[in-house]
Amino acid sequence: MSKFKVVVVEESPCFFQGIGSWLEQDKHFTLCHKLVGWDEMQEIGKSQAICVIITTLQWINLNPGIPAFFDFLKINQQLKVICFIRKPEEFSLPEIMTYGIGGIIDWTATHEEFLFGLQEVCIGKLYVSSYFPVVHSEKEIPEKKSNNKHHLTLTQRETEVLTLICEGLTDKEIADKLSVSKRTVDGYRANLLSKFGARNSTVMVKVALENHMV
Repeated sequence: MSKFKVVVVEESPCFFQGIGSWLEQDKHFTLCHKLVGWDEMQEIGKSQAICVIITTLQWINLNPGIPAFFDFLKINQQLKVICFIRKPEEFSLPEIMTYGIGGIIDWTATHEEFLFGLQEVCIGKLYVSSYFPVVHSEKEIPEKKSNNKHHLTLTQRETEVLTLICEGLTDKEIADKLSVSKRTVDGYRANLLSKFGARNSTVMVKVALENHMV
């Protein structure tokens, strides 16, 4: 099995050292570069050999800014990105995932969780740290309540996406039906999984159907 090639992008030497030591101990990954600047990051986009970029959302905000980073990912769709977040309560999960970021890791995550999340992102799955809190958007409206323990507050769009997931539609089919991008649907799915506390969509659908949430 070939190793996944990884680039770490951050200004903190401690971040480099910690992530680098974890990666070097794991047989699935090869650490190719450690970068600090936006110009270096753009050069990485030209390399077809790189699989995953590991960075922090704070670095993205302070360097290119989220809009520029989003444009970068649209051009370099072969790249996968996993981000560490120091203060997850400051960010909207659907918004983050919409930018094409495939994995969100809490700053306090363990070595084991980080490597598991990284493997998930490498094979094209979404991963959200188990420590990530439920993050509410400003446009949230209450979902109708049921007489069970699953009193979740979902946005209108999250409810629409959940209904279509329960109907068995793929993310692409949902995107086409709602006239949004697949990455946007990926973001909503990730946020729903986080709110349900479910590790996969099968568990989420089972809970939603059993509790008449759709």
